[in-house]
Formats: sequence, C-alpha cells, structure tokens
Amino acid sequence: MGINGFWFIMIGVALVGYLYQTAHHFGVGVLVGGIGADAEGQSQVIRTIGPVWGLEEIWLLAAGASIWYALPGWWHLLTAAFGNVLWMILILLLVRAAAVNIMRSVGPSPLFTALKYLLFLCSLLLPALLGLVLANLITGLPIDGQPSFNGGLADLLSAPAISASFLAVAFCVYHGAVHLTSKLDEPLWRYAYQRAFLWGRITLVLAGIGTVTAVYGTDIFDRFWISLLLLIALMSIVLSSYLLGQSYNRRAFSCNGATIFLGIGAVWAALYPRLMVSSLDPAFSLTLTNVAINPGNRVFGLIALALLLVGLAAWKRRSSQAGF
Repeated sequence: MGINGFWFIMIGVALVGYLYQTAHHFGVGVLVGGIGADAEGQSQVIRTIGPVWGLEEIWLLAAGASIWYALPGWWHLLTAAFGNVLWMILILLLVRAAAVNIMRSVGPSPLFTALKYLLFLCSLLLPALLGLVLANLITGLPIDGQPSFNGGLADLLSAPAISASFLAVAFCVYHGAVHLTSKLDEPLWRYAYQRAFLWGRITLVLAGIGTVTAVYGTDIFDRFWISLLLLIALMSIVLSSYLLGQSYNRRAFSCNGATIFLGIGAVWAALYPRLMVSSLDPAFSLTLTNVAINPGNRVFGLIALALLLVGLAAWKRRSSQAGF
C-alpha cells in the first residue's frame, strides 16, 4: 500500500467523519420551514443543530488540506475539474453557518424569514454538490495522459453523478427528519415523523435509481465485497425506516450513520488505488502510483493528521456524553 495508500485512507476517514456529523444538519436546514409553522417553532428546529462552524468543519478542512499537502497532483486535477464547484461549496458553508448562528439569536423578524430561505438554499445545494463531486471521482471524467482535465460542466453531469447528487440530498433530508423526531416535542414532533417517513421512501426510490445508473455507468459493482457493502448500506436505510416506525428514533438515527460509513467506505474502496477515473481511457486514470506527490516529510504530516482526527473523535464523544 505504501504511504500514499495511508494518506488516501486518512482522507477518506476525514470525509466520513465530516459527513457523519453534519449530514443531518443539512436535512434540518431544508426542513426548517416545513416543520415549524411559525418563527417560534422554526427557532426550536434551528436550535437542534446549532451553533455551526465548530470543530465539525475541521474534518472537511483536514481532508482538503491533506490532498493539497500530500497529493498535489490530485489537488490540481480536482481544482481543474471542480474549481467553481469547490468555491461554491466553501461559500455555501460560510453563508449557512452565518445564517444558523444569526437565526439562533434573533426573534421573529423579516431578517429571520430571509435567513430561513437562505438556509434552505444552502442546505439543499451543499449535499447536492458534495454528492456530485464524489460521484464523478468514480464515474469518470475526460482526463488525458498528461494528466489534465479536458472537459466542461456538461462532463460533470452524467446520469450516475446526477442520481448520486439527488440521492445525497434525499438521504440528508431523511436523516435530518429522523434527528428531529428525537429532539422536538408535540406538535412539531408529529410533523418531523411525517417528513421522515416521506423522505425515507423517497430515499429508497432514489437509491434504486442510483444503483441502476451505477451498474451501467461505473465499475463500482465489479467486486463482490464492495457490492455487498453497498447492499448492507441500503438495508441499513430500510432498517432505519422500520425502527422509526417502532419509535426507536435514536436507533434509526444510528442506522443512518452506519449508512454513511458503509456508503462512503464502499465508494472509497471501489476507487482504490485510483483517485479519479478517466472516461477517455482507463489507463489515463489518476492513481496513487502516477499522481504527483509532495517530496517533503509526509510521514510526519500523516501522523499529525491521524492525531488530529483522533482528537476530534474524542472531543465529539465527550461532547455527546456531556449533552452538548
């Protein structure tokens, strides 16, 4: 595997850590206007996810910084293919964080209403764009033998990538609704349950569509054990919906967390040892063996990254036990 492989794994761990802690936040942002009938109710919904821009975002920053530091060749192709998308993700993260934090501190007002719609837009676009980027890594992009990206926006919008983008949004909304069922009281609790059951069904339908497009548009199902991981991830969503119907809200939420681990883990495993698949010729794919790397002391950087992620995980566990 080598040190490049370890960097690849740690980057995947950082990405999973971020999505595990924030996917339901995106869903809550989308649902805030549909569950709270008035500003007071919507304020209660917002308080289940704030404040924002804490240590959770460090996971995502750690993943991006690791690619830039250890595998600059990968970073170069990512910015060439997704430059505008990555900038948009950064702006949406900042705007979303500001909207949540301001909404937690202001009462019913025109400002609160404006921020509610802004939060909805940001929370909708973020999982869609993140899903689009991740899906395109394995779907394939026009990468030549240099390697360099020779395409445009249309090349990012393949059927598997679009399906993954819609699935990411639906799953986050479902995950957020499940989160709210254990955080709200009547009558908001009932609305959260209704949204959870609705979006659970939508998620399963989109997962089926995504599976079909992935079978014909990618090689992610070529290995049996990766197909098995994806099947278990799908069954985890089904189990989550069942547990929700039995009023096991927290267990349903945990099943959704397992879906994130299994789904992203399966994609990462299917991608290895590639970093970005070429749609022009599989031989042109960017891999851990032909990517430009940082010639510096990457062992020290890898140890620092591992310690950072362990520290973040420990902080999250302590915060959860303390009820923060």
